[in-house]
Amino acid sequence: MSAGRDARIAAAVERARPVRAASGDTDVLQAFLKEDGCHGAEATRVTMALLGCGLREAAGAYFRAPCRRGEREFHNAALDAPAAAADEVSPSPGSRP
Repeated sequence: MSAGRDARIAAAVERARPVRAASGDTDVLQAFLKEDGCHGAEATRVTMALLGCGLREAAGAYFRAPCRRGEREFHNAALDAPAAAADEVSPSPGSRP
């Protein structure tokens, strides 16, 4: 990671720390981070720092938050795209070429 990105994440952690302490709700935390302009990998790293957790739990908090619906839908579509593309070019089992 770059020094600039690390500094942005550290600053976001400090801005979000009172929000996390006051609510304890990860949805509230994600709403704050989104409003603060913190998205994607940076928001996940901020979440990891504030929750003291690993990537799996932080990513779950990120994608489950109602305010991250658009990000969740994009993520799911990106994961589904390769399988959908393969289905379009591969004949179904038992069919003739």
